[in-house]
Amino acid sequence: MPNLQRFLSSSPLAATSFCSGSITSASVFKVQSRGVRYKNSGGMIGGRRKRIPLNWRDLNFNPARLPSAWKPPDWDKKQEIDYEREKELAKYTPGYKPAIPSHEKDDYHKEPVYFINSSLPFSEGLKQALFVTKSVIADSGLPKQIHNLAESVSYTEQDQRAIQVIRHAHLFDVDPRSLDKENKVQRWKADNYRIVAKPDRYCPLIMKELIRLCETRSFQLSESFRNRIVIEGPRSIACFRRDCSSLDTEFLPVQDTSWNIRFDLCADMQIHSKDPLSAFADSNAVLATKDISLAPIYPIMPIADLKSTHNYDFVTNSGFSSKFSRPHLHTIALFNTDQLPPNLIYGKMLTHLFTLLYSKALETYGDNPQDLSSPLSAQCVASDGRVFQFMCMQLNTTKLNSDDGIKNMVWVDNEYVKEELYQTDDGMTSAAMYEECGHTTWKSPEYYTGYNPDVFKLFQGFWLNGVL
Repeated sequence: MPNLQRFLSSSPLAATSFCSGSITSASVFKVQSRGVRYKNSGGMIGGRRKRIPLNWRDLNFNPARLPSAWKPPDWDKKQEIDYEREKELAKYTPGYKPAIPSHEKDDYHKEPVYFINSSLPFSEGLKQALFVTKSVIADSGLPKQIHNLAESVSYTEQDQRAIQVIRHAHLFDVDPRSLDKENKVQRWKADNYRIVAKPDRYCPLIMKELIRLCETRSFQLSESFRNRIVIEGPRSIACFRRDCSSLDTEFLPVQDTSWNIRFDLCADMQIHSKDPLSAFADSNAVLATKDISLAPIYPIMPIADLKSTHNYDFVTNSGFSSKFSRPHLHTIALFNTDQLPPNLIYGKMLTHLFTLLYSKALETYGDNPQDLSSPLSAQCVASDGRVFQFMCMQLNTTKLNSDDGIKNMVWVDNEYVKEELYQTDDGMTSAAMYEECGHTTWKSPEYYTGYNPDVFKLFQGFWLNGVL
């Protein structure tokens, strides 16, 4: 009874209801109001409000990446876009971008284009890239001038400096992702805790430091290094028509032997020079390629596993203006952080070289397919931080409408590629600069084993080509 008197004295409305005889049990209790917790939770008690994207097409409706065989029967029907409704939404929704059918876009073409980019290389590697770019492997090994230059510019301290670069990348370069920022490693385990370097960290570091050593050496030999510049991450595009006249279409599922192909690539590093790189082969060797036929890739189609689209711009662009002070390509550097096998990385190197040389040829000689009076040459070096691959290319022709005539020439550092490329990949071994380097290398007190001095000599010969 005292509690009821206290309630009646504090609430006049309740007292009136009680006297009138209409009091209920709900009138006695105070209704809970929406407090700070409700406001901070975005209007929902017990959880945050789910964010809804501005465009529902940005949602990933298959985050688990389930195969198409596991989709519900009505999945494709539910995912169809109602383009009429999209137009209505665009009328009444400010800033809404409606979905447009592919055939109504400005860059639509009836004939598709088959494209590759830096993340989608040729699935068959080098042999597929050779056929598409109308290229042949010239001789076993690299050109002789590269080996002669590698021996002539070597000095006594170069091996020790290269070893210091390798040890610095593996032992003394600390990856911020591996730091114990929250002090999770216990004190008694600190001595056994090791920071293991990752390829995406030490591979670019080793390549850049080795290039710096080569540039230091070029400064000692000649002042022509001022004519060169190193550029990171340029993008280049090459679009061309490829007609494969040597394909036997009798047993092929696709009878068409002519395709539009687009290379949209982005090299990790490029070195450009004011003067073009000298040709690797003379005119007699170029004419001799007429008698060399492209190696068949049957039953593989040249466009095997290449994605196609009807929306594209058939343009070729080297990524540099015609007024660029250093317009000539010298060398390309690729970081094999994904540790692709040699066959695939060789194909990736060839596509990068062809894209840049082909785009430069069109800027110099015009869009008409022709045999180049002055062939264009360039080099490429790829590495995962331990294993190095070397390639030279000479673009002799832009006539890709036939498999006959003059062909482009390619040199690789593996002498077994020409004989065993189209039979097996076991012979495609690449040059390793060292076997192992790290904190756990207990075989050597210097924390590295198996250093090969010939690899750095070849690397230095590549970067110093054209200096002397």
